[in-house]
Amino acid sequence: MMKSSQRLKLEKALTYTAAAAICLLVVFPIYWMLLSSLRGGSIGAGGLLPNPKDFSLQAYRNVFQMFPFFTWYRNSLIVAAATTAIALFVAMFSAYSMARFEFRGRAGFGLAILLSQALPTVLVAIPLFSLLSKLHLLNSYPGLILSYVARALPFSIWMLWGYFQNVPPELEEAAQMDGLTRIGALFRIIFPLSAPGIAAVMLFTFVLAWEEYLLSLMVMASDSMITLTVGAARMIGGQSVLWGELMAYSAMMTLPVALVFAFAQRYLVAGMTAGAVKS
Repeated sequence: MMKSSQRLKLEKALTYTAAAAICLLVVFPIYWMLLSSLRGGSIGAGGLLPNPKDFSLQAYRNVFQMFPFFTWYRNSLIVAAATTAIALFVAMFSAYSMARFEFRGRAGFGLAILLSQALPTVLVAIPLFSLLSKLHLLNSYPGLILSYVARALPFSIWMLWGYFQNVPPELEEAAQMDGLTRIGALFRIIFPLSAPGIAAVMLFTFVLAWEEYLLSLMVMASDSMITLTVGAARMIGGQSVLWGELMAYSAMMTLPVALVFAFAQRYLVAGMTAGAVKS
């Protein structure tokens, strides 16, 4: 009995130690970014511990003075919001039709969606660029939004497909017997019950559009149209790197995503867990 109790304590201690090590590994880059941005100078100056005497907001002021940060921020916000809205709308109805309706080629279509998600962005960049060029959508919001939607849809549909399959169809049938149409049952029953999964897909799509670099670099040509990720690369020159400004820029860029995750992490975990298992 004593050995069993000691073994449980040891396992518990090892679990907490491993969790603490993982947290440290995840949090330390964020801590180092904030600390370096407040020092405003060399990224290695001052050691690991903060010193209030070294703190300065000069790096943040330099970002606003040297670069059109708010223009790039606006571009990122417009593209990310539009991408999220369009991709979520299409994914919700596509996933529902795959979960509820039997049609020829459904399994093959699902496999195609999964395989398209496995394709790296660099592999589809050139065909996508050629298509957008023929449609005269280069250096425009619609061109970049459509590019992001195309990259976000496969995972979004696959995830919501699994989530909708776990919602009992008897709930829809009962709602239709009470007088609701299928669309009415969809909006009043299925979508509200699937809120965690929908929230998870919404967060995934927003983060993908907010942090994507290659497609933005390819589609947007003028300085007034690029997004924050491409703007960050402007601080890395051939001879030097503006480390303080880059860290300040990254901190401000990361803040919106961190706030969204802080408020919606409960839905994110619940949605991804439920969507990962299909009945």
